[in-house]
Amino acid sequence: GFEFWPEVSRDGKTIAYQSIRNPEQGNKLGDSFLFAQPLESEGQKTQLAARGINPTWSPDGSRLAFLRQSADIWDLWTVSAASGDEKQLSNRAVFAAYSILPYNRIGNWFYAWSPDASKIAFSSRATDESGMWVISVSDQKEERIAGNLDQFLYCPLWLPDSSGIAYVSWSPESPSAEKWSIWLAEFNANRFEAIFHGSSAM
Repeated sequence: GFEFWPEVSRDGKTIAYQSIRNPEQGNKLGDSFLFAQPLESEGQKTQLAARGINPTWSPDGSRLAFLRQSADIWDLWTVSAASGDEKQLSNRAVFAAYSILPYNRIGNWFYAWSPDASKIAFSSRATDESGMWVISVSDQKEERIAGNLDQFLYCPLWLPDSSGIAYVSWSPESPSAEKWSIWLAEFNANRFEAIFHGSSAM
């Protein structure tokens, strides 16, 4: 098999990754298996989930978020690192882009855990619900932070106190030469502001 997209837990003790049996058969990324393995030399790997990609540790190390394909969209799931119990969080067509052979992610990340591990921010390209969303891990309550069909939103990054996120916006149809922006959304202050504009990808 072919193993890639590793993610080390915050305590540095365990690595998660995905594995695909035959990467030479085109776009079969959705058939990947997710594994976790202790970084000690004699640690045994454990299968976390089947048909998943992009395992991402929660800050407290209790769960991993991942994507699972349903029809032509990517759904957001989590899995317990200890028990393997899975839970679907959202089916809003989470944005995920990558190249094929080699499988390289386009953008640094597709979604992001809040530092307190209570929420996940993600970008959706669903036709009627496109935008940046935040979802509660405990009760699946969702909130759209920003949305515009003329914009592509990428790479959410949480503030250290979990009070907001920064994210990248690309407006390909904009008449302005500065089609790229970085936005800051502070939830408690109800502040949504573009803090940077540029003409090239960031």
